[in-house]
Amino acid sequence: ANFQDATFTNNANFQDATFTNNANFRVATFNRYANFQDATFTNNANFQDATFNRDANFQDATFTNNANFRVATFNRYADFWGATFTNNANFWGATFNRDANFQDATFTNDADFGGATFANNANFRGATFANNANFRGATFANNADFGGATFTNNANFRGATFNRDAHFRGATFNRYADFRGATFANDAYFRGATFNRYADFRGATFANDAYFRGATFNRDAHFRGATFTNNANFRGATF
Repeated sequence: ANFQDATFTNNANFQDATFTNNANFRVATFNRYANFQDATFTNNANFQDATFNRDANFQDATFTNNANFRVATFNRYADFWGATFTNNANFWGATFNRDANFQDATFTNDADFGGATFANNANFRGATFANNANFRGATFANNADFGGATFTNNANFRGATFNRDAHFRGATFNRYADFRGATFANDAYFRGATFNRYADFRGATFANDAYFRGATFNRDAHFRGATFTNNANFRGATF
């Protein structure tokens, strides 16, 4: 299905649609509601450079092969609640100008949000990252919620910027948790988080309160050169 460069002036309804072959929406423009709820993409789904000017609904969508949203622009609500990405999910350089919802989403292979911009709330609560999760250099202008998320492989937040609250309460990091040089401009919540391997916060900046109360560090925990401008709470933490 080739919709490259297509413009949808009114609503685009692909709810429950099944794309057996490649689905190409590269550089497509959706001027009204784009509905892909419960859609199934059996082969590659290409939304690179696509623009969503109204709400984009991919709730419970299934991407069996590669899902490419590289440098896509979401100008309204982007809803991927419960979506399943079986292969690579590429959101590198994507821009989310309103809320981005990936709650309970499952990423079986690599999830790449490197350099992405979240201008409003970013919700990854309860998400499962079974392979590498890349948020290197991402900007979270509003609240970022990764509470209860599971990172089975490497979690890369190196150089990420959190301008509002960053929530990682109860999150599980099973491999390398890389927060080197990350900036937490507001409160950082890692209460009850579990780091099963290397937890690397070298050079990170905590401009407000840093909560690691009850966190568990089962291997090396590195905070060398980190800056804690306000309260640093490690009460009940296990190293």
